[in-house]
Amino acid sequence: MMGSLIILTKSQADSIRGNHGSYSAIDPVPLPDGTYVIPEECLSDPDLLSIQEDLGVFSGNTQDVVELPDVGVEVYAGQTYTYGDGVLSGYSEFVICIQSHTRMDFPPSETPALFTFTRAETDDLEWISNEQVYVGWKRIYNVIKYVVIQSHTTQNGWEPPNVPALWSVNPTGTWAVGVYYNVNDEVSYDGSDYKCLQGHTSQGDWAPPNVPALWELL
Repeated sequence: MMGSLIILTKSQADSIRGNHGSYSAIDPVPLPDGTYVIPEECLSDPDLLSIQEDLGVFSGNTQDVVELPDVGVEVYAGQTYTYGDGVLSGYSEFVICIQSHTRMDFPPSETPALFTFTRAETDDLEWISNEQVYVGWKRIYNVIKYVVIQSHTTQNGWEPPNVPALWSVNPTGTWAVGVYYNVNDEVSYDGSDYKCLQGHTSQGDWAPPNVPALWELL
């Protein structure tokens, strides 16, 4: 996406994501700062008539996003840039400049002090440094899958095993304390099986039988 973009919060993005009309679908793209964007052209897409009113509410919050310039050109802190090569590596097409500087001959993923970025949320991505991650996202580190229990920007030294305040082993099998559970995760507890109804980090007094708002007996 290039040109003018409508900036959305996560809840706004979730509310409009999906198919609207005969052919078009809206798939907001995450930015490294936790917001999402859609092209302003959505406002005039005839296949999105069913949601034009909602889109109009968001249209006052826009930004112009330009392509990351060539080597030797100045880039500015806080500016969002498109970065086409990132898509091929599994990264978002957007990066945010952290420090103003003259562009060097290195991709953003190799200069974490200068740029931050994000990747699509899936269950099979390896943990990397300098990525903004959010509660409930999963990353793999040394073959073990972890889930984010506190949103943060990853950095060297904060690998998942080293910061239990930020990461938990992805829930499997028996219910345990200190684990982030997503909606529809299933666990066993005291001989019974339960399904998670609301995403949350488990606590000692929140065992499945004690909190029917969080767990459903199967």
